[in-house]
Amino acid sequence: MITFSYNELLEILEVIYKGKVTYEELYDFGIAFENNKSLPRNLKMLTDVTKANYDFPPEKIADIAKNMENITKNYQQIKAAFIQTKPTETAMSILLQNEHRRENYIHKIFYSREQALEWLMGK
Repeated sequence: MITFSYNELLEILEVIYKGKVTYEELYDFGIAFENNKSLPRNLKMLTDVTKANYDFPPEKIADIAKNMENITKNYQQIKAAFIQTKPTETAMSILLQNEHRRENYIHKIFYSREQALEWLMGK
């Protein structure tokens, strides 16, 4: 399951992955994200993956990266911090990070919310 909401106070999009996260869920989230005109075009995004298990094979990483190209083209910049504590999900994120390289998308992986927020807020 993927949920998200915009935190007005921090000015970041907070995303939570929970339970089994499928390729289809990631794709649907991407469509909703791509078509969301209310989000800032210079977006800071905090994604918590600590309670999630990816339920798709690593071979889908290339497809996810291609979908992300469509999503990121509507934004001037996306600065994305991922909180991850599980080896498999972290490895999949690193594979995605290596597969999807765009000038307007910066993606870093953190172990704690505090570290992620510090980086997002530029402290």
